[in-house]
Formats: sequence, structure tokens, C-alpha cells
Amino acid sequence: MVISFTMMAARSPTSSRSRGSDHSHGVERARGKEEMGNYTFNIKCLDKNEENQLTFASALAQEKRLDEALAEFQVILEMNPKSLPAHVEIGNIYLLQQRYDDALAHYEAAMYIDALMPEAVLCAGNVCLQQHNFGQALEHFQAALDLDPNSTQAYVGIGIIAAQQNNYDAAEEFFCHALHLDEQISLARILIGYLYKKQGRLEEAISEFQMALHHDSNLVIGYVMLGVIYLEQEKYRSAKESFQQATILDSSAYLAQIGLVRALFNLKEMESAKQILNKIPNFYYTQ
Repeated sequence: MVISFTMMAARSPTSSRSRGSDHSHGVERARGKEEMGNYTFNIKCLDKNEENQLTFASALAQEKRLDEALAEFQVILEMNPKSLPAHVEIGNIYLLQQRYDDALAHYEAAMYIDALMPEAVLCAGNVCLQQHNFGQALEHFQAALDLDPNSTQAYVGIGIIAAQQNNYDAAEEFFCHALHLDEQISLARILIGYLYKKQGRLEEAISEFQMALHHDSNLVIGYVMLGVIYLEQEKYRSAKESFQQATILDSSAYLAQIGLVRALFNLKEMESAKQILNKIPNFYYTQ
């Protein structure tokens, strides 16, 4: 079994916080600090030039101008090789680009500079998770819990590892513990729903996906998973609505596009289905 969800432990430069806050990885001038997951970096130790460059580079990352942001963060490291924010941000960009070894190198550099920084440990665990190096990932997540016993992201990561090993009961326990600590962790609900679906508990899975979407209505994977279950239940109109909502949020969501096509075909809306197929890259429809 392969769980294809990217864990929330590694926060991308453009992603929102798991608790729904408005924090970014960029330097927050008004607050005089930079927040990265559970770690707060005090920028008072930075000179003004570095602070300005961090602000600019973080803004580029938030606008998804990742190559430009990467170049700016690398300039910061040339000036200050021990810049924690720059190492973590570069790691996040490499993670988005699936350059896992490069990402891990920067997270490990941050861990070397500050061994008490949970964010870097969590991010390193997520990289190992993406590489299916579950043993190393588990070590990182357990180390994160040593630093912060209430790290919801670490519990989610350990739960994912348990699920990969088909230990569904243990996985659910870890996900539920994360939700006990913070009920806003939508990914934990999505993963519990995924476990229920794997076990054929479809109505319970639907309930979990709907609760996740109640907390985060922009969660594309939530709509996709609902659509998948509705297809299995032959509820094609509900499937169509779920997949359509997913494509509205992310027009490039491949699974949502394919699911929508399946729903449309079953609803005999052939022309609409063909129009979508023709827009999917590298997908060729033949009559």
C-alpha cells in the first residue's frame, strides 16, 4: 500500500499552517520573529540586510516563484552559512521539486546548527517518508516528539508509517492522538478516512472526509476521496459534484480530472467527458 499524501510536517513556502493561522516562513517584521512550525526564530540576531533578503525571498516563495526564491535564499547562505531560515526554506523548495537528497541536506544542516529545532527534524522525517525510508523517518519523528511531546505532525508521520506497514489499528491511534491535540489537523482526518476506505467502511470514511472539509474547505484531496467513494457506490452525480469542486480548487489535479470523466461517462454526458479528456496532458482519447 502506498499512501500518496504529503505530510504536513514539511511545510512548503506557499502552504498554510495546520492550525489555520496566517503565519508564513517569511520574516514577520511586525512581530520581530519568523515562525516555522513549532519553532520560532528570533530575527533580532540577524542584520538588517539579511532580514530584508529573507522577507523578499519568502515573498517570492509565497508567489510560487520558486527558482527566484531559491536563488535569493542561496545568496543569504553565501553571506551567512548558518542562516536557519534560509536552510529550512531551501529544503522546503527542494522538497516541492522532489529533489529529496538536496532537501535532506539542508534540513540536516539546520539540525546541526540548532539541534533543538523541531521543524527541521520533522521536515527531514517527511523527506525520508517520501523516499520510503521508513526506518529513518520513524527515527526523525520520534526525535521530534522528544523535542515536543505535543507535535501533531510527528504523530501523523508515525501513523503514516504504521499504515504503510498495514497496521491500521496503530495508524488510526496515532492519527486520533494528533486530532486530540488539535482537532483542526485536517490531514489526520483524511488519513483516517483513507484507512476506513481500505477496510470497506465507506460511510465512516465519507464522514471523516466531510469533517475534514468542514475544517478546511480548500482541501482538494478531501473532494477527490469523496468522489472516489461515490464512484464505488455508483452515486455518479455526487461523484461529479465532488470531482468538479476539486478541479475548481486545482485545475491540474489529475485524479480529480480522471474521476470527473468517469462520472460524466456514467451519467452519459459524453461530450463533456471528451472535452475534459482532450485537456489532460499526455492523455489521448480514441473513439
